[in-house]
Amino acid sequence: MHRILKLILLPIIFTLNSCAMYHYFKIAKVKDASYTISPASTQEFPFEIINNRIVIPVLIQGKTYNFLFDTGASLVIDSEFLNEIEYENVARIKVTDANEKGESLKYVKLSELKLLESSFKDQGAIVMDLSEAVENSCINISGIFGASVMKDLMWQIDFERQAIKLSNSIENFNLDSNQLKIPFYTNFSQSPIIEVNINGNRERLLLDTGSGSTFRFSNTNIESLSKDTILTAYGRHVGVFGTTIDTVFYFPKELEFMSSKGESWKGLVEVRNSLKEGLIGLGFLKDYLVTIDWINQNLYLKQNNFEKPSLCSFGFNIAKSRSNLIVSEVYENSQAYVAGIRVDDIIIEIDDFWFGKASEDRICDFISTDYLKTIDSTIMIKINNKENYISLEKQSFF
Repeated sequence: MHRILKLILLPIIFTLNSCAMYHYFKIAKVKDASYTISPASTQEFPFEIINNRIVIPVLIQGKTYNFLFDTGASLVIDSEFLNEIEYENVARIKVTDANEKGESLKYVKLSELKLLESSFKDQGAIVMDLSEAVENSCINISGIFGASVMKDLMWQIDFERQAIKLSNSIENFNLDSNQLKIPFYTNFSQSPIIEVNINGNRERLLLDTGSGSTFRFSNTNIESLSKDTILTAYGRHVGVFGTTIDTVFYFPKELEFMSSKGESWKGLVEVRNSLKEGLIGLGFLKDYLVTIDWINQNLYLKQNNFEKPSLCSFGFNIAKSRSNLIVSEVYENSQAYVAGIRVDDIIIEIDDFWFGKASEDRICDFISTDYLKTIDSTIMIKINNKENYISLEKQSFF
């Protein structure tokens, strides 16, 4: 799945710019003043997996809203939803999305957010229009619950039970000695940064529950890898400020977590051609019981019972774009690519499913069923700009 929402805060450059310096210190003051009130006992609440993303209920001023649970972002409020709540204007802040497109946005202070009995006070939030990302992702959210709010507690994500625990004491999670312990440090947004060794290179990766990727790298030297182990794909990457078509390289590789007793992982990793920052996403994390200890800055991973999937595909991936079902990614040299299927092609029909005049809800329902993953035989697909149906067989790429 493509990465839908990713916010990267840039440190504000204020040299010889008194206005930028003024905004910087106002934002820093809010960040320093925020705090959390939570009982010592562990609390637990359910979450939903929608389009390979974690969605949680957040209580603001007596009303519950759906938020994306994203360790790779700060707290974000949708600009339309802002009209429903009380807030305090603070400053402006420079923000970029996953495609390195940026804007200067409003930064506000919210008096309180709540998860169960845990209360998050005086939290700073970025205000932006999430409509394009939401409309294209089938995820109905009012904001992003980011690392800037999570930073004062410890969080455990249980994908088997679809539940999240939070606590202010690591003893409440009953961790055992067999769990992988990985140290991290944090960036300007308080998001965890983990270092790994891949292909002889030391890489810094953002721990990003807002991404559906496994391991995605920005500058790994893929030229040193054998050409017959690389799968090239062309994908549509949606950010909050627009869409970019980019090249992604997939290859099986082993990587080692730095400072974790030589522990390693072997699987399918990605290199995105124009990505500026690497990440670790849900494609990897969902295979583990994940505990994030912000207080002591350690990540704990315990293997769960999920079976790791191989890359078997019809050669393309799908997504919603406004009111259409489209091709969001296509693998080079696949049957789909050879047949002329390209990124942003509008899909009219797949087998007995017709999308010519389908509602947006129907398109989202089809995407959520993962139909293409459940079919092992041949499919028939009709693209809007092609006269004939195309027959495709599922291929194993690695």
